[in-house]
Amino acid sequence: MPRKWPAIWIAIILAMLHGASVAAQQSIDLERQEMMIRIDQLTRAIESKTLRPTYLVEAYRSRGVMLSDIDANEQALQDFNAALAVDSDDAESYNSRGVVYHKGKQYELARADFNKAIQLASDRAYPYYSRGHLNYYQGRYAEARSDFESGISLAAPADEPYGILWLFLTLTKEGDTNGGTMLRDYLARQESRAWPMPLLQMFTGELPASNILKAASADDAQKDREQKCEAYFYVGLWHQFRGERQLSREALQRAVDSKVIKFIEYQFGRVELERLGNE
Repeated sequence: MPRKWPAIWIAIILAMLHGASVAAQQSIDLERQEMMIRIDQLTRAIESKTLRPTYLVEAYRSRGVMLSDIDANEQALQDFNAALAVDSDDAESYNSRGVVYHKGKQYELARADFNKAIQLASDRAYPYYSRGHLNYYQGRYAEARSDFESGISLAAPADEPYGILWLFLTLTKEGDTNGGTMLRDYLARQESRAWPMPLLQMFTGELPASNILKAASADDAQKDREQKCEAYFYVGLWHQFRGERQLSREALQRAVDSKVIKFIEYQFGRVELERLGNE
């Protein structure tokens, strides 16, 4: 017998799909189907009560991340709490719960969880990046700068450019004029100009913002949508730094409309649009 889905999950997923472009719809539909199947599989595994503690923690955490991605945040928190009840030293669950608290504007709870994640996984980049984002959006730029610098020193090659980019954004917000030099020095050390390097080139002036979408294009539909979500978000910030509010708003809205719900550029795109609306 087919498993019946809780109405809230279906409603939230359908709401996330509203307004998506026709070109991206097929990719979104596939991602939705895969997510629903994966949530169902994890639910079955958890309810079987046969998982060893390590796998049970992973199942709760993985399901919690996906529920958070579709804004089922209360259910996500329940899963992260359940994971931590099994293993109180699971750094990834603290970090993931902190992300949900951050989304919900429960900033001190988020900070406590990120601090705990850093304590437990001080050799990993992700909790430093998470706390850096929190500090950035709270205007605590000196602390954000320190966090991104720590994260960059630990990051895998694929994650390093994003840390460099957020460090540049932080330095710019902080009023430090050395951010551009830092970006140029970093680019000079890199042989590849593959994505996401064009984003860094945009902020140095090496690549016009008008060329970023072309640079973000990919043959694979999902990869194309994901990279364009990133492109629109950072182009939005580029316009924002230049005082071009309407162009910034339009680009950020396109990032949100991409419905790449698992990316921070989607989540922070919503934050930036809310800020623009309140100014």
